[in-house]
Amino acid sequence: MLEEKSSLEKLLSRRLYEDGFRTYIGKRDGAIQGYAIITEEIGKFHPFTFVVGVGTDGKITNIAILVYRESRGGEIAKKRFLYQFMGKSFKNPIRINKDIINITGATMSVQCMCAGVRKVLGVINEYYLAGKRDVSGLKAANNHLVIPVKGETNKSQNTETKENTSPFSPPSQGGDRGEKESDSDIKLLKQTRMIMGTFAEVSIYSSDEKTAGRAIEGALDEMERMDRIMSNYKKESELSRLNKKAAKSPVPCNGELLDVIEQSQYYSELSGGAFDITVSPIVALWGFFSEKGHVPPDKEIEKVLPAVSYKNIVINKSKDTK
Repeated sequence: MLEEKSSLEKLLSRRLYEDGFRTYIGKRDGAIQGYAIITEEIGKFHPFTFVVGVGTDGKITNIAILVYRESRGGEIAKKRFLYQFMGKSFKNPIRINKDIINITGATMSVQCMCAGVRKVLGVINEYYLAGKRDVSGLKAANNHLVIPVKGETNKSQNTETKENTSPFSPPSQGGDRGEKESDSDIKLLKQTRMIMGTFAEVSIYSSDEKTAGRAIEGALDEMERMDRIMSNYKKESELSRLNKKAAKSPVPCNGELLDVIEQSQYYSELSGGAFDITVSPIVALWGFFSEKGHVPPDKEIEKVLPAVSYKNIVINKSKDTK
């Protein structure tokens, strides 16, 4: 295992902090369709998590940032940046400003992403495409989408068409329960989804992957349900319909949404207006929703200020607005 890690470090000309990588193998009718690895790189201060999919020809077929934790450099998560990696293989040098266009103000994030992508390509090329790993006897994982931390065996990952194994140790061939990790071993399990306009991640420490998987999915499902009610990005959400119609006439309001509005009014009163959920016109004026941030002139700010006040919200429960 240490010998393989040293060999990979020499191949990549860098130090690796991982003791192993979890590789997901997609199959159809018994034939391998591709590989994927979820891994992390350390940015300026914090790690970011990403996934890279590679075809049987060694070329990148898909890539996405799952969790970005830095306060700056988030542009690397955008499709137009990640598209530059599509079709590249381990034979490509993946150099910043030559093969991959740099992003002003996010140079370190770009460099780390390039190094991370090359790391994934190196693992897949060296251990799977080169035939150093026998994956013929692996069994398909079940339907849970839980991601355990690096270096731990996962038996509840992804769909029936995917399998997984680590490049620094022989792949699991199934077998008796006694040959696997005992249930007393506590593991960190994670799942990430795009919710509320960002990446939502739920993590659980548990020795029971199936129960933890159901709990994580239940938590994320509830977040998605709340998002369908209270999203200001989704035009069909309860909140969006309320924002569109309530300025003209009274609108019946979902009970859960009404509870949040009432709580917000309480904290607005408590803070003297420092907290105010009606601030959306100002946020839009500054370009935060469109990701085209700019400082608006005072005249534009003064024009929209009358629309910003928690005191403009009128709740009339006597007419059963719930």
